[in-house]
Amino acid sequence: MDIKGSLATYKIVKTEDGSVTAHSGLFDENCHSTSGAWDETLYNYISGCNVIEKIRKQSKLTILEVGFGVGLGVYVTLKEIIKDNPDNLKKLLFISTEIDRDFAYWALTESDFAKEFCIAPNDIQVINGHFHVTIQGAKLIVLVGDARETIRDLKEYPLLDCIYQDAFSPQKNPTLWAIEWFRDLRSFSSNKVIMSTYSSAMRVKKAMVNGGFFVSNRQGFGRKRTCTQAFAVAPKDTESLKLHQQVINSQSIPISDETHTKTK
Repeated sequence: MDIKGSLATYKIVKTEDGSVTAHSGLFDENCHSTSGAWDETLYNYISGCNVIEKIRKQSKLTILEVGFGVGLGVYVTLKEIIKDNPDNLKKLLFISTEIDRDFAYWALTESDFAKEFCIAPNDIQVINGHFHVTIQGAKLIVLVGDARETIRDLKEYPLLDCIYQDAFSPQKNPTLWAIEWFRDLRSFSSNKVIMSTYSSAMRVKKAMVNGGFFVSNRQGFGRKRTCTQAFAVAPKDTESLKLHQQVINSQSIPISDETHTKTK
């Protein structure tokens, strides 16, 4: 099935665990791993950001997802919270970014996520150009447009507790892996934030460190050997501290707006 967006056409792709993702015509890349889009989301983001542990302990939880796609990030998050304790849905503020307005609207009204949670067009409010939906007490906001611009609106919301850094790859979308991007994310984050991503590239880790985060390795999902977690404060374990120093000492050039412009 093809979905016509405002910026490109998207093709629905079935993955190995039976769930679906989309191939973006804009970035010429899938939104998720074909090894299993649902399982990857569960592992990399819900588990990687300790979502269930956090929402059990906190009075509220604010999540930022970089890349709304087919709505899988919020879909898996809601399902896992419901499985653990549906009363905790009212604590959740889930914010996502999406550059393509029409694709975001499709995901909110016609995707598997929308069908399961019975989202109708009348349920969607448009405030300052962004989509707002309340789902069983949880609040979902999709920031529509260039994420480097739209995240400025995060100043209106509580500090971030979790970041699903799920942008298209650094090769395809380097601006969302740059030092400046991570610096902005850090400015909107609490001191207890966890950022998790599928990428393990040293230049990404170095951009995160230069942006104000501390990084840690984690076993990767599917065919990936490792992935990355990042924190606002230094982890206490020796391996993470050792990795942090290795990143600082690395000769790898971190992604930045300057290096990206030079390579264009």
